[in-house]
Amino acid sequence: MAKRLRNAFGYDMDSCILTGYGGRDVERHHIFGGPVRYKSEFYGYVVPLAPWVHPNGSRFDEKLCKETTGLTRREVDLKLKCMAQTDYELNHGTREQFIREFGRSYK
Repeated sequence: MAKRLRNAFGYDMDSCILTGYGGRDVERHHIFGGPVRYKSEFYGYVVPLAPWVHPNGSRFDEKLCKETTGLTRREVDLKLKCMAQTDYELNHGTREQFIREFGRSYK
């Protein structure tokens, strides 16, 4: 059975938070990956994205992403990290604590 992922932003996990796309191939994106990926799951920093918007997904499409969101790959990544940092600072701790947990500030 697949792990049930949640997001801290109140979005349903079946529609892209940036485009509204709700196809069967919506992908789950961990805002923070690598060694802190588990913290993305712990805090709910996992969001649904259309395949062409998923910044590190195999089907990412820079042109289509820009057309549908107005954002580049880097801008999508930064927007999501800023959302997570805002949530953290409102609900979990200070900016200094965020930096200790996630390595840096995105604001």
